[in-house]
Amino acid sequence: MALIKINGRSRFFDTDKIEITQVSNGRWKVTYDRSDFLVIGGVHSGGAANEWFCHHPLFYGDAWLPCRSMVEAIRLGVQY
Repeated sequence: MALIKINGRSRFFDTDKIEITQVSNGRWKVTYDRSDFLVIGGVHSGGAANEWFCHHPLFYGDAWLPCRSMVEAIRLGVQY
């Protein structure tokens, strides 16, 4: 289990190592022990606070999966 602090709250993720780096406004690259994926969304990307998308080409192909928060998008990408 990895512990990451997002928006002032600590969250556990089902992986050994995870790293979240901001690529640009509203875009983050999530790297963990199996692969990496993109998380896009929030107010800084031009959408609403609860509009987030997870893009994990290894598991989901070209699909951008909608989520309600950044934590949900990260959990969706790390679950495999």
